Amino acid sequence: MVNDSLTNLSCEELAILYMKYFLKKSDREIGTLIGISSQAVSKRKRKIVQKIRKKI
Repeated sequence: MVNDSLTNLSCEELAILYMKYFLKKSDREIGTLIGISSQAVSKRKRKIVQKIRKKI
């Protein structure tokens, strides 16, 4: 189930999750790398987790 929900995510969404939870990057560092604010990273992260929860 989790694998199926991850395949429905965009490349950017997967990159955000990877950097946050596997590379242990802060929202600020992620934002700098992809060109958005840390607040936008936080908001996107919440939406991504909600997407995954709905699929599970």
